[in-house]
Amino acid sequence: MLGALSLRQFKQRSGQRGAAIVVVSTMIVGALLVGAIFLSFGDVVLGKISQVGFRDQGRIGLYLITMRSIIAAPWLGYGYGTFVDVFPMFRDQSVTTFGQWTAAHDTYLEVFQGLGLIFGPMLVAAVALLVWRCVKGAVTREMNETPSCVAAAVAFLLGAHALLDFTLQLQAIAITFIALLGAGVAQSESSRLTLAD
Repeated sequence: MLGALSLRQFKQRSGQRGAAIVVVSTMIVGALLVGAIFLSFGDVVLGKISQVGFRDQGRIGLYLITMRSIIAAPWLGYGYGTFVDVFPMFRDQSVTTFGQWTAAHDTYLEVFQGLGLIFGPMLVAAVALLVWRCVKGAVTREMNETPSCVAAAVAFLLGAHALLDFTLQLQAIAITFIALLGAGVAQSESSRLTLAD
């Protein structure tokens, strides 16, 4: 995402030949990096896949139970951050009875369970609006577009990962994301426009 958004500006500045060299170099370095990571951690990943497979029945059961709890209190939810308290009321035999589920492993489901179907989408839309400003700034800015590119790329990565896990609920990741998003939004428009007004 970051490369695709920045490549347009690079092409305009340095010509087609220079841009092609950068693209090929980036692809080679990326492929080498992926290969090195796979050589280092491939045994662990492939071993886990061979033991468990690609499907996790416990997680699917968790999603269904969370959806049932959303249906039970759809409009206002149960309060943000109450998943640990609400989940045991709806827990059934579709998930293991050992241990405690502290997160829904889907940030969006947990937001809708906590804030309901009125305020939950408002929270998601507020973040999406800021991300849209970053994307718009990354595409339209001619200079200093890097913070907007980085913020947009990180937002898409974390937004997709939030469908499968609770990444954005970890404080270190959330604070870093908010800082990057703030920098991206701040650089999404030229300061010349605000000075001219």
